[in-house]
Amino acid sequence: AGGYVLSPMEQGLRLSTGVELNHCDAPMKPQQLEAAEAAARQALPLGQRLEQPLWMGRRPTLPDSRPVIGEMPGRPGLWLAFGHQHIGFSTGPGTAALLAALMLGDPQLPLDPRPFRASRFL
Repeated sequence: AGGYVLSPMEQGLRLSTGVELNHCDAPMKPQQLEAAEAAARQALPLGQRLEQPLWMGRRPTLPDSRPVIGEMPGRPGLWLAFGHQHIGFSTGPGTAALLAALMLGDPQLPLDPRPFRASRFL
């Protein structure tokens, strides 16, 4: 609560904040980003905003914040790997290793697949 990240970019610093779980068509609520900008401006001498209006992105996420990885129940041969939120790039190699091991029937799985089963939502 109240945290933010400043990432160096070619154009300057990018300010990002947390997550708001909402419907993908919901109107933008800039309060979180505006509060973070005010806090960052107290800490650092920031220049003018480069993007007008504010930009907010959407990320695929699931209610428990864990991805679905594994075979679709009732659909043999349909394999799933989605819902990684904003960390898909960094968690992709682990997802690929787990999914490949599951698809090959490898008894030596790199991690426990149970927390990622699609059946938790069925």
